[in-house]
Amino acid sequence: MKKFNFLFLAIISLFSLHAQTDSLLANYPLITDGIDATANNDDMTLKNAPFENGGVYSNGIYIGVDTTGSVIATPSINNFNFDQFTITVEFRIDSYPSSKNPVIIGGKSWRWIGAFIEDEHLAFMANDYSNYYVTDEVVELNTWNKLSISFSKKQKNAQLYLNGKLVYEELIPVLVHNDDGQFLNYHGGTGITFKGYWRNLKIFDTSGPAAIAENNPLNDIKVITNQRHVKIWLPSGEKEVNLQILDVVGKQLGSYRLTNRESIIHPQFSKTANYLLVFTNGKGQKAVKKVFINN
Repeated sequence: MKKFNFLFLAIISLFSLHAQTDSLLANYPLITDGIDATANNDDMTLKNAPFENGGVYSNGIYIGVDTTGSVIATPSINNFNFDQFTITVEFRIDSYPSSKNPVIIGGKSWRWIGAFIEDEHLAFMANDYSNYYVTDEVVELNTWNKLSISFSKKQKNAQLYLNGKLVYEELIPVLVHNDDGQFLNYHGGTGITFKGYWRNLKIFDTSGPAAIAENNPLNDIKVITNQRHVKIWLPSGEKEVNLQILDVVGKQLGSYRLTNRESIIHPQFSKTANYLLVFTNGKGQKAVKKVFINN
């Protein structure tokens, strides 16, 4: 008889990387669509950017010279705080660039902050190359890495993190941004584009205790799962929630409409693996939980 493993999991953090004190302004899971899970911003612009391997793919071709190039870009983020912010994104690459490629750029026209991969190393950029530094940190291939960029105008300080490790810090008195609050996968000034995958792009206002944490009721969804069924408890006030079940490469295995506070569904989990549960309510807010099934 198979042994049942009951797991309480709340991963793929759609919520509270900086819970309690920081305000989540935008949250783009980028698993099946370009929708902001906070419902605070318009959808992302996605051109030649398919969803695969658990994220959205950018082909590394600059759209300015080739119409087959990939564009992954947010709208101008509402209420973005240029003086105090954190940007996080998960990314994956299959090969190193021949010279350098961006991972993410802040500012479509002004390009005021960003991160690059140069050869095999992570690099920091601000004020359109006025500040540019290649770190010693090697980016691993064929694995999801978590990138974070933080800035405080009060402290005149910018920080670059990879997988939770501080890899670079620089004193920067000012960012010349011209209120350009878009975040995208290419640098138009040099005509270079990220090649690889994005998911879980989040943008925070980190201005302090007065900030308000994300108001997403789907945060409180609870899940128990085993090989035969998934048991789900919806938060109070959620009368109808749609659920998609995906494998980690983005293939849909089933979809369900949940209308009861407590529901039990019976997906066909064919093998031992991680699976994604994508919840969407009537307001377009999303939550994603990752579960491990041991068959």
